Amino acid sequence: MYRETHANAIFHGTNVGTALKFEGEKTRIALCEMVQSVVDFHEMKKTLNVEQVLFTVETLIEDFPAMTLEQWRLACDGMKQGKFGKYFERLKTQEFRDAFLAMEERAAELRERRHEYESKQVTRGADDISKVTYQPTTIEDLRRKKNAPIFALAKHIAELNKNGDTSSNSET
Repeated sequence: MYRETHANAIFHGTNVGTALKFEGEKTRIALCEMVQSVVDFHEMKKTLNVEQVLFTVETLIEDFPAMTLEQWRLACDGMKQGKFGKYFERLKTQEFRDAFLAMEERAAELRERRHEYESKQVTRGADDISKVTYQPTTIEDLRRKKNAPIFALAKHIAELNKNGDTSSNSET
């Protein structure tokens, strides 16, 4: 069974505004069903009727436009589990708003942690230049490096050829 996490819901979820733009009616129906499932689950005396569910959904969409569909589901499931407090015979728009505010605070914490982690990943330059090693990969790289052993050998052979010393060639 797949279990949605807060981080996946925030960073990989479908934004409510985007979903409303492409599938407005289906998205509103799905959001109303989520809210209604919480209302049905709690069976309280003072709770939302159909018009109030629609009002609650529209209010939450306006107040929390950056939330994802997955966050909505996690918030509604959390309300069923009692993660956002107890509801004493009253479940109205304000209780949903309080739960969504708590979800938004959790999302802000996760975003901050992710930002701190990503900002620490960027390194500019070396902390200790003595630890930097140069690994030449082409002949041009070798020529740029003055003390490369192969370059010194090639320079020595060129000097021998200039002087006309062929004794090393006659042995072979």
